[in-house]
Amino acid sequence: DYHDALKHKTLLMLFEKPSLRTRVSLEAGMTSLGGHGIAYMTGDSPIGKKETYEDTGAVLSRMSDAVTARVKSREQIAGLAANSTIPIVNALDDYAHPMQMLADMQ
Repeated sequence: DYHDALKHKTLLMLFEKPSLRTRVSLEAGMTSLGGHGIAYMTGDSPIGKKETYEDTGAVLSRMSDAVTARVKSREQIAGLAANSTIPIVNALDDYAHPMQMLADMQ
C-alpha cells in the first residue's frame, strides 16, 4: 500500500502555461501518496524578471522536495535545475511534453 509513500513530502508545481490534466493529476497523485502539492502560477511572479531561474531553483530546493515546471522554454528548465539540489521535472517546454510521454507509456 502506497498511501503514505510521500508522507511529509511537498511537490511544487510551477505553471507558466495553464493546465487542467497536469495539475489535477499531480495534485491527486501527491494526495493519494500522502504528500502535498502546491500549484504556483508564475504570471504575477518575479521568476525570470526580478529573480533568475537559477536562483529560484536553489531557493525552492530548501522549501520543497521536488519541482515540476510547465514553462515556455527548455532554457528555463535548465536554469531551475542548474542550482537545484532536488529533482526538477519538465512538465512541458517549447520542445516537448516529457510528462505526457511518460503517461503515454502506461
